[in-house]
Amino acid sequence: MTDAHQIKNNPGLWEVVAQLKLHRVTLALTDIGAAYAAAARNQKFPFAEIKIEADIVANCLLHKTKFAVCQSIVDLAHSVGAMACAEGVANLDQIHALIAMGCDSAQGPFFGKPQPIDSFKAGLRAVEPEASPVQGSGDPYAWPDDGAA
Repeated sequence: MTDAHQIKNNPGLWEVVAQLKLHRVTLALTDIGAAYAAAARNQKFPFAEIKIEADIVANCLLHKTKFAVCQSIVDLAHSVGAMACAEGVANLDQIHALIAMGCDSAQGPFFGKPQPIDSFKAGLRAVEPEASPVQGSGDPYAWPDDGAA
């Protein structure tokens, strides 16, 4: 199911997302093209991130319209206090274009394929870490504890 389907069929979703945000749980909104009308009707945008679909990101340097749509989504995200994340990034040229647009983050095959966290950590451990471990944890790959419970 898409985000647009969830937004349309669950009128209380915005309140749930807003409540989660108060507890420092943030959610990303994907499929913004279909969900834009629903998002525009609400005064306070509760999502922390808007994702730009891989189909839009693909070849955005070659297609003027795709580039404009990517830029518009980045601008929309920033205007509602959210971050923009590009999905499906496959090459360095796309990264340069997204940086120029002000896109906040990117994910996709250029960075690596999706994998279970244990496999990801094992791959990291195969390379000698340069940074010191997180204080007190002994695990150089542990998330830092910010003191929040």
